[in-house]
Amino acid sequence: MRTKSLAAVVVVVGVLVGGYFRFLHKWPTPPAGATAPEISAVDLDGRPMTLSEFRGRVVVLTFWGYWCHTCRAEIPFKKELAAKFAGQPVVMLGVNSDGDREEAGRRAKGDGLPWRSFWNDGRFAGFATEWGVRSWPATFILDRRGVIRHAKVGPAEIAAKVAELLAESGG
Repeated sequence: MRTKSLAAVVVVVGVLVGGYFRFLHKWPTPPAGATAPEISAVDLDGRPMTLSEFRGRVVVLTFWGYWCHTCRAEIPFKKELAAKFAGQPVVMLGVNSDGDREEAGRRAKGDGLPWRSFWNDGRFAGFATEWGVRSWPATFILDRRGVIRHAKVGPAEIAAKVAELLAESGG
């Protein structure tokens, strides 16, 4: 009896794990060189915004949420990065995945975040799915034409990648 129960558990776990990995393949990350999928939503203050309105600037787009410890740990670095590129054709944007937009907005104001964030209304919904985000934070860097040049970039690489894109386009 015990062997049959163990075998049943192994089969169920195998089906669940297999289904999860099949699901991930249906959730691909847009490749570098592809035009970024449009994002049209409200920001954490409830104001409408679209990703395409930032064309003409290098965009650092991070999928993040306050529920994510690593995301919160990156906030000081991202604030320094925003200050470093202030006055240049660079914009930092977020896609926030917290469940409560107003609470996330209050926290963002309290933390003094100098960038706007689209509200994604939950971790595994909407734009995260379209962008193939399966772990947070996830940072993408877009060139001035709205083309994804770097996908899922680590914090240590962002400044150099942004500087490269600025140099390509003449500052």
